[in-house]
Amino acid sequence: MNSNVVVAVLWTMAARKCVARAKMRGVFGLTLGVAVLFALSSQMLAQTETVLYRFCSLQYCADGTTPAATLVLDGQGNLYGAAAGGNSQFYAGVVFQVNSSGAESLVYDFTAINQGVAPNGALARDASGNFYGTTAGGGYDKGKCKKYYGCGVVYKLSGGVEQVLYTFKGAADGLEPNGGPVLDASGNIYGTTYRSVGGKGLGSGIVFKVSPDGSETVVHQFGTSKSDGKKPTSGLVIDKKGNLYGTTSEGGGKGQYGPGLNCSDGCGIVYEITAAGQEKILYAFKGSQSGDGAAPFASLILDKQGNLYGTTYAGGTYGFGTIFKLTPGGQETVLYSFSGIPDAGNPVGSLLMDSKGNLFGTTSYGGRFDSGTVFELTASGKESVLYSFTGGADGAYPFDGLVMDGAGNLFGTTELGGNFGNSCPLGCGVVFKVGK
Repeated sequence: MNSNVVVAVLWTMAARKCVARAKMRGVFGLTLGVAVLFALSSQMLAQTETVLYRFCSLQYCADGTTPAATLVLDGQGNLYGAAAGGNSQFYAGVVFQVNSSGAESLVYDFTAINQGVAPNGALARDASGNFYGTTAGGGYDKGKCKKYYGCGVVYKLSGGVEQVLYTFKGAADGLEPNGGPVLDASGNIYGTTYRSVGGKGLGSGIVFKVSPDGSETVVHQFGTSKSDGKKPTSGLVIDKKGNLYGTTSEGGGKGQYGPGLNCSDGCGIVYEITAAGQEKILYAFKGSQSGDGAAPFASLILDKQGNLYGTTYAGGTYGFGTIFKLTPGGQETVLYSFSGIPDAGNPVGSLLMDSKGNLFGTTSYGGRFDSGTVFELTASGKESVLYSFTGGADGAYPFDGLVMDGAGNLFGTTELGGNFGNSCPLGCGVVFKVGK
């Protein structure tokens, strides 16, 4: 495959999650004056940012570009993640490690289409140190998958060696897995695909299970009823009983993303897949005209009481998204509505909760420079912007969640900013640390 074609495909896959977000934001985004943009606020820049690594620091971006999804932090302070683009041969992406000193090394380099293209989901790590992940493309490259340059794979990395556990065929088995996988106690792998072909869902995506021997089962086909969700972009969270929880970006009830912009295909849902394989719609978002959220793109988190927490990209009081809580009984509370510049706006990544019940996350836009933020929402409901990205060397547009070390430092990635050049006119992305 021509490398230029691969680059175009990678950007298409990595950007697919962002296109709808940008369209929504363009309709109801606010334009503020320079005086407002740079207004001083006690919320701003409460902590400092350190760039640990800037991608495309090597020739031909052999170290990767556009890091995707939440990082994994080990006990030695090493960070692991996936970058949807880059490498010296195929430009199909890498799995990387960044140590506590900021040195990067490759865990795996995707160099052929059958190995996968564009690893843009979060990694899962088992007790033995093996990594599991998905790629949005690559794998089977025939039939319907041909136009997608492969329909995606589920893979395992052990000692830097890849084993493709399952290759999607682009039929009812799904295609384009975007969210990262989760593992159950028996080693089964669960995840979602953004699309599917055929069946009653008419391409609305699936929840899948891949057993340790590599066989796939479609656990749920989305879109089979008017109230069901469609097009999941997030991964799953699993409880101790084996129940799965997730979100879909569309489906459910009608509403508005923001003033004047309707959720034409529904504002999204929160769902549960029971251990027996049955779907329960726990909540359907109502949109901004009700002060509710719309378009949940991120994975959920689960507390000890069984409450779910998440974000919506749009909706809320101002149309810039929300942080929400959902009880086991399905009672939703909007904990915070983002207001855009100079506040945070349009969250895409999953949340992180510390031992005190404070929530941390990122927003893809908002902040002083409208290039994204790192924020905190305290257990008492007070929101603070901890850092505003400038869009330059410090990074831009964080689309993923955060991890925290024992000292309370936060780590994450931005898909853009950092190093700028022909390979990345908007920047190749960074790994960052935010701490006091």
